[in-house]
Amino acid sequence: FGLIALPNVSPLVEITIIGHAYYSNPAENREQAINNMMAAQALAARAAQENTPSSEPQIWLWYQVFLLDHVHNLLTKPSDQPSTLVPSDLEDQIAQLLPTSLEQADTSPELDVLPSLLRAAHYWGHRGNQVTFKLENLLRELPSTRSEEVETLLEDGINYYSLASIFRAANFRLSFPQQYQQHLANILDEIPNIPQWLLTWNPPANSLDFERFTSASQAVGDIAHQYRGMATIQLFGCFYNVSRGLSSSLLEEASSVVDVAAGLWEQAKILLTPGEQVIKYYAWMTNLEMMLQLLMQYSSDTQLPSQADVEREVTAKLDELESEYGLVYGWARNQTIRQIDQFHNMLSRLNRS
Repeated sequence: FGLIALPNVSPLVEITIIGHAYYSNPAENREQAINNMMAAQALAARAAQENTPSSEPQIWLWYQVFLLDHVHNLLTKPSDQPSTLVPSDLEDQIAQLLPTSLEQADTSPELDVLPSLLRAAHYWGHRGNQVTFKLENLLRELPSTRSEEVETLLEDGINYYSLASIFRAANFRLSFPQQYQQHLANILDEIPNIPQWLLTWNPPANSLDFERFTSASQAVGDIAHQYRGMATIQLFGCFYNVSRGLSSSLLEEASSVVDVAAGLWEQAKILLTPGEQVIKYYAWMTNLEMMLQLLMQYSSDTQLPSQADVEREVTAKLDELESEYGLVYGWARNQTIRQIDQFHNMLSRLNRS
């Protein structure tokens, strides 16, 4: 992200958007990111009040929804730095910008919300991320964690990531109709949480004003990323049920969603254009595969490998992926190893109990 200028609002103001950068160094970037996003929110609200006839400010609003929600994610994590802002404050502000019809995906979207599809997908995907962060923290407190809170988060997480994947797929259908038919339509027909309207949706072919994906590979990679999130929630659900006797059906369901994410990821690689870099989400598949492997070993009463052995296996897989794609995503690599270490520790504690 660089400088974003708000069109048709006087005086013209430019805001430096930090975006993902603060993840790499939260201690340094956190407060600046929050201040920038809140300033952006104030400008977006003013643009809405002035009822500018151009469609550009409305799309610009949705950039702020995405960026504000990144900060929201950050605020759900433990931090040594106090802040006057709390996640619920940001959530309330973001929710005011969400078209009501994009709070669910029971019916196909009307023409007037098509410009907001991709922003809504970002919004729901990051709501899913918030659930993941909260679940990770709650499950570390087992068995004292309240079951109602965990079960609500599990349900919400699946719902949020489902909405994100549906709206991303719908936007991909608009952006790349030919590639949609060739690379996504048949897959969607076989995977869970896809509404019937999306399988038969035929939006008008005339020129539509909406935010388009610029890369078919990135588009499908982002859809895969939502199923990666969905699978993570389901694997957390499997872990939660371990202490009460994990059923094979739960593991099979989670495994099928891992397969969906992997299949979509393969389609994203097929759609790469010459010279285009693969999206950096590749690292997160390593988490899914190892979490699933550990749960299967636990459920079959197989002794868990040592944490050192698990970390060596994960590190070798990440080395292999980085070599294959020619990319190094240091933050994701560190997070992957940290999360697997934590998941192994959580399972080991149950194993000893």
